[in-house]
Amino acid sequence: MVLFCLGIEWNRADSTVRAKYFFGKSLRLLGQHGANCTSAVPLHAIPSVINFQVMETTGCGTALVTPFRADGALDEASLWSLVNWQIDSGIDFLVACGSTGEAATLDEDEWLVTIRLVIEAAAGRVPVWAGCTHNCTRVAVRQASLLRHVHGVSAVLSASPYYNKPTQEGQFQHFLALARAVHPIPVTLYNVPGRTAVNL
Repeated sequence: MVLFCLGIEWNRADSTVRAKYFFGKSLRLLGQHGANCTSAVPLHAIPSVINFQVMETTGCGTALVTPFRADGALDEASLWSLVNWQIDSGIDFLVACGSTGEAATLDEDEWLVTIRLVIEAAAGRVPVWAGCTHNCTRVAVRQASLLRHVHGVSAVLSASPYYNKPTQEGQFQHFLALARAVHPIPVTLYNVPGRTAVNL
C-alpha cells in the first residue's frame, strides 16, 4: 500500500525516508518511535508489508470545479472542455472531485462518472488524481475500492473525515483502511482543518 503524506520526506541522494510530524502508529510502520521523530530511515529498512513507493509530484495542479447544467445534472461537455483548456494552458496534473469540485454534493454515480470523464478527456497527457473523502470509513473504503478498477487514476486525494473530529489514531486508522482499499494507487492526504475541524 502507498500512504503518502506531507510529513514524509525522501532524500534521493541517499535513498532515505524521513518521518516528520507523523501521527500515531504510522511512525511505528516506518520503524520509528515518538511523535516528532525525524531520524532518517533507509528505504530498504522499511517493512516490506508496506511496499512503500515514492510518488514524485512537481509543477502546478488544478482542483477542477464540477460544472452542472441548470437542471442540476452534470455538464459533461463543459467538463470535457475545461479539462482540455487546463491541459492546453500548461497545467501539470488535475484533481477530479476534490472539495472545489463539490464532491460532497455528488452522488456516487456522478462522482464516478466525473472521475472517468476527466481521465478520458485528459487522455494520458497529465496525471489525474481522484478525490475520495467521506466521514464514514466504510463508505470511503467502498468508494476507494471502485477507484482501483478505474484505469488512469494516478493518485487518490483524501481529507480527514469531516464533522466527526476523529483523534490522531482515528485518522490514522481511517487513512490506513483507505490506502489498503486502493493499493497500489498512491494516497495523498489533504489537510484542510477549516473544513474537517481536525488537523493532520
